[in-house]
Amino acid sequence: MSAGTKLSSLMASAALAITMTLAFAADAEAQRRGGAGARAGGVRPDISRSSVAARGDFRGDAGRAGRSTRDRSFDRDFERDRSGVADRDRSRREEHEREDRRDERRDDRDERRDDRDERRDDRDDRRDDRRDDRDHWHRHGHVVVALPHGHTTIVVGGSSYYYYGGVYYVSGPNGYVVVGAPIGAHVGVLPHSHTVVYVRNDPYYYYYGSYYVWDPARDGYVVVAAPIGATVSYLPDGYETVYVNGARYYRYGGTYYRPYYRSGNLVYISVRV
Repeated sequence: MSAGTKLSSLMASAALAITMTLAFAADAEAQRRGGAGARAGGVRPDISRSSVAARGDFRGDAGRAGRSTRDRSFDRDFERDRSGVADRDRSRREEHEREDRRDERRDDRDERRDDRDERRDDRDDRRDDRRDDRDHWHRHGHVVVALPHGHTTIVVGGSSYYYYGGVYYVSGPNGYVVVGAPIGAHVGVLPHSHTVVYVRNDPYYYYYGSYYVWDPARDGYVVVAAPIGATVSYLPDGYETVYVNGARYYRYGGTYYRPYYRSGNLVYISVRV
């Protein structure tokens, strides 16, 4: 190729390159002006489908994320409310159970108290019955036709007495007469329902107006005179009411008693008049 031909080819290539550069520049300027005009006029520039799809996918993901968060929050609130209801129900059940247990314990206490009261009333009734029988059969001067089976004979000061269950009898014209316990009488066993009375720390065993003390030499109990200062809860039937210097006393078997109240109960103390 000649030098002229090469020069012509280079110039054509250069001209083509300049033309393309100017065309690209003009096109870029037109696009810039068109975009500015669209923004100024409030018209959204054209957006490609891929951009719209991408934006739609983003918004969809954001919406789904928001719904998922709301759902989780709703689930938490629901679980919390359900848990609170369950706790309240459990608390009410436990409170009802506690009340039921309290009622059962109260009923048990009332029932036990009623049982105790009933047993005490039964004991009081039996004691009153025994006392009535004792007062009837032990009353001094009471006469029986025959002596009780199992009685024993006690001789005191040359006189014979018949003893059974704390009661002493002597022979009379119409049978056997109940009398007071003779001083010095000895028995191996104390009468049933006796009470212990302490005078100056010494024990005495009281039964129906009579006093016994333990006699180790005779390995039994001996009837003694009433000690001064003995306090007893009852006096046998047949006592007398006497007045000395205007004061009232009760006399039984030669012993004087002064009545007074101790802890709200009427008792009797043996005194010297």
